[in-house]
Amino acid sequence: MSMTPNLLLPRILAGQAQKPVTHNEALRSLDGLVQLSVKDRTRNALPASPVDGACYIVGAAPTGAWAGWARDIALRADGAWHRLAARGGFLAWVEAEGVLLVREGAESGCRSSAGPWSSSRAWRRGSGRGWRRATRW
Repeated sequence: MSMTPNLLLPRILAGQAQKPVTHNEALRSLDGLVQLSVKDRTRNALPASPVDGACYIVGAAPTGAWAGWARDIALRADGAWHRLAARGGFLAWVEAEGVLLVREGAESGCRSSAGPWSSSRAWRRGSGRGWRRATRW
């Protein structure tokens, strides 16, 4: 499947069957990523009573349906969990902490010495991966 380069949205191809399915998948991803607000960033297990629209930054050791999703974004939509790949430069508001984070990664050219999901205020160039605290505005 052909994807857009930045948000990895599925493209509708000429002559493709079931175009509405691909279109709806792209809309679901946009709904989860644009103005991203997550409940928390350390959860490894599914919440007990998830609601559609809820997003989480998956912790370092996920289990169950989130196994293999470490450090990515889990979006609850249409009664199911969807994995959204986190990329360097993404911003996320963490509701539980009241902080704005920016995703680190090779493509963003930034890293923090405090780890991949750091809330460090340090801004340094490097090749680390994770999230760091952004400046509040």
